[in-house]
Amino acid sequence: MPCKYCLSLLPRSPEEIWNNPELFRNADLAEIRLDHLGNSLDLKKLRQLLKLPVIITIRSRQEGGEWPGSQQEKSVILQKAIEAGMDYVDVEWAEADQVLPGLHLTPRTRLILSHHTTRHEPGFLLDTFQQMLQQPADIYKFIYTARSLDDNLTVYRLIEMARQKGVCFLIHGMGKEGQLSRIIGALQGNEFTYLSQSTSSQTAEGQLTHDMARNLYFLHEKSHSTRLIGLLGYPVEQSSGWLLHNRLLHQKREGSAQTANDFIYVNFSAADFDNFWKNWESRLSGLSITLPHKQKIIGRLDFHAKSVQASGVCNTAIKRNGKWWGFNTDLMAINEVLQPHQNLLQEGVLIFGTGATSRSSIAALQELGVHRIFIASRDENRGLQLAEDFHLHYLPESEWLKQPVPAIIQTTPLGMYPAVDEMPPLSALLPRTKLVFDVVYNPAFTRLLQSARQAGCQVISGEEMYLRQARQQFEIFSGLTVSLDELREVWKEILAVAAPN
Repeated sequence: MPCKYCLSLLPRSPEEIWNNPELFRNADLAEIRLDHLGNSLDLKKLRQLLKLPVIITIRSRQEGGEWPGSQQEKSVILQKAIEAGMDYVDVEWAEADQVLPGLHLTPRTRLILSHHTTRHEPGFLLDTFQQMLQQPADIYKFIYTARSLDDNLTVYRLIEMARQKGVCFLIHGMGKEGQLSRIIGALQGNEFTYLSQSTSSQTAEGQLTHDMARNLYFLHEKSHSTRLIGLLGYPVEQSSGWLLHNRLLHQKREGSAQTANDFIYVNFSAADFDNFWKNWESRLSGLSITLPHKQKIIGRLDFHAKSVQASGVCNTAIKRNGKWWGFNTDLMAINEVLQPHQNLLQEGVLIFGTGATSRSSIAALQELGVHRIFIASRDENRGLQLAEDFHLHYLPESEWLKQPVPAIIQTTPLGMYPAVDEMPPLSALLPRTKLVFDVVYNPAFTRLLQSARQAGCQVISGEEMYLRQARQQFEIFSGLTVSLDELREVWKEILAVAAPN
């Protein structure tokens, strides 16, 4: 069943509805919260104005709402909503014994029984939901508070309980940490998904906006069989990969005769790899992996591509028939970017940095037959270790100018957004360098590349590597082929939308 969008509105005056009926144009349902309006909204006029199913809700303060009135007053308003022909009325479970006896439900109006709690412990939530299910209702809305990434997993257990009971449900976590559970809930069969018109008009923290759900995640195109894939790293808030993969899949499915392996791509911000893998692995079908986990995941793989074996780094994992396959699309992308400069690279390359991308760069250069490779780093111990791992030369800063280094590959995050004014200490080398490749892709042209261009060097933006590795990841995840030009067009669209006015 496709995801349905319910636009939730908490108006402070009736005019917010009368003057803006177009707000609900692309929604499947409308929730009108009467916390501020009480009895002042003409419900019969509302029913005539809105041509889609309408939910009338009055949320008490103890359930996270703003209604200051009594339960008796609430019953009177909800009964008027029923008489006006509203499709749903929302009644809080805690008040059901007091409110429901005053309501005379008709076949036209369905009852949503709701409960909101600030608790997040799975055992408590399951017990509470079990008790709630004893009260008859058409739809059970159960909302808990998520305080961590792992709290989003509780939605699976609660939905499993609802399915076993054969009831209709609306289940998710609230708060910023619970946004993922709203996406999971939509995939797992929530009757509909509550959305806001904008982040400033959210009726609950963590609510997706209508634009995010429809045009960024494309939830209405998803189903119970949609696979969960995402970026694992810490931190990941600045990553645009979820925008790229979701939009690219949407466009390819619309215009391709090929059959896509459907997925939704999200961010997993997790500092502890072992804890994440233990809790989430069974729910996942694939991962992009970024810092600091590109090496940690290798021990969990069942099969390693040649690119992983050569570099000791994995940035892409896919589950096939219950087994995890690992790839390093960074290595493949770096190889592709550097191939046109193969002759120049033979003269010598300085790699600045010691992280996973440094390892991928070394492996790519070795595949291209480059042997004069030098390691430089701000951390001498790590630099020496990396050089030893690949049987290369480490250059302390005092030696940089003594070795001819026609090419530089900068692999650290220095200069990445938002710290765009940072720059690696490579300026003294630029007048003697012919080629500079900076793996940072946001911004596309870092301070280092700007300085290198001014010094007369050829430059390669990290965006070139990013797009190539993303293209290869997308093909692994989706089973669809995509050209670099197609991917560039989607990337331009994303940058245009994200650019400040």
